Amino acid sequence: MNNDFSPVKSVHSEVNCVQFSLMNIMHLNIDKYRHQLEILKQRIPRTPFCQSTFCIRLWKEAFITDDGDVYPCCHKLPWKVGNLYKDSLEEIWNDGPLKLVRYLSRHRGLYCYERCTLLDEMERQAVCTEAEKGLIEYGQLRRIKILFGQLCNISCIMCDQNHRSKKQLSVELLREKINWTNIEDIEFQGGGTHGNERLQGGLSLAY
Repeated sequence: MNNDFSPVKSVHSEVNCVQFSLMNIMHLNIDKYRHQLEILKQRIPRTPFCQSTFCIRLWKEAFITDDGDVYPCCHKLPWKVGNLYKDSLEEIWNDGPLKLVRYLSRHRGLYCYERCTLLDEMERQAVCTEAEKGLIEYGQLRRIKILFGQLCNISCIMCDQNHRSKKQLSVELLREKINWTNIEDIEFQGGGTHGNERLQGGLSLAY
């Protein structure tokens, strides 16, 4: 694993687990990880103590927005890890921002874990093994969630999407920047899906 994520050895045992993880990464390149560290500084004090924050989904899935932004989770947490207009998904898969998320997850510092509404009981019982350390094979990616667009004429009150937005993700971009060989599950999200021509074209990615 990149030396950026080597934990320090001198940590007081009474420090809570989330602070422990933050202390481990404070020697990171400040310029390179400024955005991520600022998020952690804001979130860490409000994060409840948790014996484990290991999220197996960080090794299996990715979420792509209509901007081409890539997140580890469809809740857009803990932060953006890349953009398909700049890099391929395979390049993003082992780049610094996502490696930092996985490091925090393995060291009890993933602030969004405790209140997550996506993980089921079996996933919460998953244990980190040697296979989840170091470089992660792109072939481990199994599920991709895609937000093609948000335009919708229903605008349900419980939905937080911008239903007036006419922005749509390009199917051509997805073909160019994603290796689909090992993908087993594709989840399409968006506003009025039936009227989204690009989404309908995206269905061909599943075949």
